[in-house]
Amino acid sequence: MQVPKASQRSPRTGWYRYAVPAAIFIPFAASLIVFRIQQYGTSVRVPMVSLFAVAPVLVFVPLALFGVFLLNRMQRDFKRSNDEIQINTQRFSSVVSSAMDAIITLDQDQLVIGWNKAAEQAFGCPAAEVLGKPLDRFLPSGFRELHHQQVRQFGESGVTSRSMESPGVLTALRANGEEFPIEATISKVQVGGQSQYTAILRDITERVRAEEVLRESEARFRSIYEQAAVGIEQAALDGRLLMVNAAHCRMLGYEEGELLDRNIEEITHPEDHALEAKLIHQHRHKPRHSFELEKRYRHRDGSFVWSHVTSTVVNGPAGEPLYRISVVQNLTERKRVEEQLKQAQKMEAIGRLAGGVAHDFNTLLNVMLGYSELLLAEMSVDDPRTESVLAIKNAGDAGALLTKQLLAFSRGHAMTQQVLDLREVVSGMAPILGRLLRDDIELTVKRSEGPCLIKADPGQIQQLVLNLVANAGDAMPDGGRITIEVRDAQPDEVHLQQHPTLKPGRYALLVISDSGAGMSAETVAHIFEPFFTTKESGKGTGLGLATVYGIAKRNGGDVWVYSEPGSGTIFKVFLPLCAESVQKPKPFRNEVVNIESGGETILLVEDSAALRELTRVILVRNGYTVLEAEDGVAALEVSRGFEGEIDLMLTDVVMPRMRGPVLAEQMLKERPSIAVVFLSGYTEEVIANAHAGIYLVEKPYTADTLLDTIRTALHEHASGRDELGA
Repeated sequence: MQVPKASQRSPRTGWYRYAVPAAIFIPFAASLIVFRIQQYGTSVRVPMVSLFAVAPVLVFVPLALFGVFLLNRMQRDFKRSNDEIQINTQRFSSVVSSAMDAIITLDQDQLVIGWNKAAEQAFGCPAAEVLGKPLDRFLPSGFRELHHQQVRQFGESGVTSRSMESPGVLTALRANGEEFPIEATISKVQVGGQSQYTAILRDITERVRAEEVLRESEARFRSIYEQAAVGIEQAALDGRLLMVNAAHCRMLGYEEGELLDRNIEEITHPEDHALEAKLIHQHRHKPRHSFELEKRYRHRDGSFVWSHVTSTVVNGPAGEPLYRISVVQNLTERKRVEEQLKQAQKMEAIGRLAGGVAHDFNTLLNVMLGYSELLLAEMSVDDPRTESVLAIKNAGDAGALLTKQLLAFSRGHAMTQQVLDLREVVSGMAPILGRLLRDDIELTVKRSEGPCLIKADPGQIQQLVLNLVANAGDAMPDGGRITIEVRDAQPDEVHLQQHPTLKPGRYALLVISDSGAGMSAETVAHIFEPFFTTKESGKGTGLGLATVYGIAKRNGGDVWVYSEPGSGTIFKVFLPLCAESVQKPKPFRNEVVNIESGGETILLVEDSAALRELTRVILVRNGYTVLEAEDGVAALEVSRGFEGEIDLMLTDVVMPRMRGPVLAEQMLKERPSIAVVFLSGYTEEVIANAHAGIYLVEKPYTADTLLDTIRTALHEHASGRDELGA
């Protein structure tokens, strides 16, 4: 940058240079003239001449000496000032030259008279091409007139410096025409009566770019923060909420203003306070990136929202904790589905247990009922023991009914599948249900116009409806209303997510609602469990709803219950719709044919020694020859060791070493002419493998039922062989 040089001229002290010699020379010259005059006889008085000669000396000599002193002093001051000016000038030139900002000096006509190295680098133009020329080439065309106007106004004002301002970022042009953003400060000085302007320009391209990146980053963060599907909260170390996003507000049912400055403890389940506080304390005192926990937030409506929280403490530059940011994922739906799955698994396990218990219990009941019948057959009418034996038999019958309910719940009870119209089943039961309920209970049946065809066992569907209606009636001791509705339905995605055991598709929907006392959520969670009941002792077995659950599940459906204390209860039973047409039921067994025994040989296979002995006694008393085996393997050995003909095999289904259906298949290969009768209370495999020549007697069975089925099987088997022979 061109900088004016310091002036080298001395101060105006030239007269002193002439005054000093004159002050010395004139008095002596005057004295010499007077002396000469006296020598030649001039009549000038000596005192006057002396005074005239001495006076100048007395006046001018001190003055001359003082002048010399001042002159020397002024010369020293001048030299010192000149040195300082040179130093300051060099310093200023160095600062201007090495400045990182562009420094430009303009004269009064706004022509460039100063252009430092930073200006050369910023504008891409050397000083030689700029000095003495206007600055316009470095200003955007739209800003030139405004620039000149502002400079003129600035020159006319009394202000000596100011920052250039613009509605947006100021821009300048490089020599290659590229625009770039700048910051500018302009100052004004008077030099020789002329105004000079110095502008300091800073290239802020990098800063503007960084600010743009920061704005974009903040916009992305804000977008992610606001649009995130999970909740995000920022909390102070004392638990005060500083920031929450929209998803978090929706999750908890609050507006943003209702949560800000609120303490997290106020919206957290009391049981979760201690765990969260412990984790925060550990995180602040031990270096960990983040921590996770599952906790419950309190919803605005008072309910609790299960959440998975990933929390991070943000530290300051010195490592001091500043605040905590947490990402909150709603687990309520997952927890509910997990709970449903656990409940379903528990019900499945209970069902298997119930089926196993019922199977063993059936065997014991069979022995009890069988011997009771044998005793009654041997007693006379007036025998005093008859009443006791009848009591034993009645207890056995009650136990047999109980095991049927258990087997229905465990999906192990025998079923005769046929296509039914659920509307017709419910309508046909209406008169019976009306008589079942008290007079103070009003029953209403609603049905859709279109058919609701299902494939199920009619007896079990009737039992399902009966149990639900009876249960509803028991819930209304003071009377009320029961409504039964039958229609088709297709659960939507939300319902399928809420009930994951239900498959997508169309269903026949049975809705039974009552206006009773309702149930609490805790009670609803247990109502389908076997032997769970809220009734008084002796007024219920606790198997009614468990049986309903088992029937629905076995038929590919599901049961939902909605209830609140004081608001009644609604049961919804979903059963898959069937595309087949309604057909008459095809019984598993033919009608009993009463034919006397012909002394046939029967192979009895039963793992229970007590029931095997009872059955043997019944068969022997009725003229049959009996071969015995405790399981399937032993039965094959007995058959292979017996040379005569075996007319019928009477076998249990569930046995150790070899199950009944496997035994029957092997036996029919070795003895194709043999008839087979199964004995079981758990009969799914029997039905699945049923074909001609196989019959079923359900446990517990009576002697009459057993003998009638055997005679029917022998008769039909013999008739089939005769037809083949003919």
